[in-house]
Amino acid sequence: MKISLKNYFLYFFLLAFVFFSFFILFQLFNKYYIGLIAGRLTIAQILFLLFSLSLFIFSIIILFLNDEKKINILLFLISGAIGLIIIELGLVFIENQKIKSFFPNYTSNNKYEEFVMKKKLGQKPVFAIPPSNFVKQNNYFKDQFPLSGISDSNTIYCNENGYWSFYKSDRYGFNNNDKIWDKKNVDYLLLGDSTMHGACVNNKDSIKGNLQKLDKKANIMNLGYGGSGTLIEYSTLREYFVPGTKRIIFLYSEENDLKNLRREIKNPVLSRYLKKNYTQNLKTKQKYLNESLLFFQNDQIKQFKKNQKNKIVKVIYLQKLRKILFSKTSTIRKIYPEDIKNFQNLMVLLKDFAKINNSDLYFVYSPDFNRYTEKYKNEKNLYDYDTILKIVKDLNINIIDLHTQMFLKHKDPMSLFPMRSFGHYNEKGYQKTAETIYEAIKNIEN
Repeated sequence: MKISLKNYFLYFFLLAFVFFSFFILFQLFNKYYIGLIAGRLTIAQILFLLFSLSLFIFSIIILFLNDEKKINILLFLISGAIGLIIIELGLVFIENQKIKSFFPNYTSNNKYEEFVMKKKLGQKPVFAIPPSNFVKQNNYFKDQFPLSGISDSNTIYCNENGYWSFYKSDRYGFNNNDKIWDKKNVDYLLLGDSTMHGACVNNKDSIKGNLQKLDKKANIMNLGYGGSGTLIEYSTLREYFVPGTKRIIFLYSEENDLKNLRREIKNPVLSRYLKKNYTQNLKTKQKYLNESLLFFQNDQIKQFKKNQKNKIVKVIYLQKLRKILFSKTSTIRKIYPEDIKNFQNLMVLLKDFAKINNSDLYFVYSPDFNRYTEKYKNEKNLYDYDTILKIVKDLNINIIDLHTQMFLKHKDPMSLFPMRSFGHYNEKGYQKTAETIYEAIKNIEN
């Protein structure tokens, strides 16, 4: 039977569609396999996986339809694909213009590219590795749990302000000048997650850096680390506390602290810190921790290489469009009664620890970007705000509420976030945070 040129093209495009849909399904399955087996996929990831599976099945069904239907469906799919790619290109252009308007000297490197560049410069870089990576699945440590990163190393953190934040970690893997550990006393001991860690800004612009400008003679120790919840933060205090510390500044991030605590309290090692005398003696194990963290980093690098995509592939994957459809600002994490109870228990332990060690305890409430968006700005008890502050107040812990004492007093709260978008604070936000903390402590103590 003679096959027309038209049919050749028809079957070529249909088979290409089958191959393309299978390729997408295979790539997603390969990417999400571990999360799928462990039951850790997000709703967005599950939906995207189901959509890809449906697309592949649909591509097979089309092969068995008559030629007229095949042509109509093919034209529809091609038109739809072209339309989506045009939208994606438009989003890429808009985002690039927005980035250039905020950051004329924007660094476009991804984290792996930044790592390779710094390695070529002889800087021996490492990644900031949050302890939260090991909460649910810990294949790198034998009955140990790290509470910091790789020590004494040039550390690449994150990029939300047009550049990759970069710091030299101290002897225990925290974001400090190592000399702080040789001081006989500490005036401010800082605890918290990525915000206290100094996410996406350089040291001079972090909370610690700005506090140092305000109190030049003070000895300030930063034990904050990204991804930490209340239990990791309390455990860190127990492991690395310096006797004679005058103040403990505990920063609570409303967007994720309770969610992180929910996972942390189920960890067999971290849960032992609920007993008053438990310790891992991590100060004596930094060499072992470094070796295990470097193994983890090597696996990360392999994954980065595997996921490297050129600009054309990124457009085909519709990364910008998918980011908008599954934006983090669309939902607020649910808080459960047990989260509140666990938080209250941790606050009692934290207060008792500070009292035993004659340290003044300050609880800093750090609000999330969502709170100032049109969608949520009128919700008074967002993230169980009133409940959290009542627990802390009833325990007679000093409260510094950045929501009321800083953001609501600012004429444009969203200007304190990178590109007025979801993320950590920008340089101005960190500066205002440090100033608010410093002034509040002065008022309380005077």
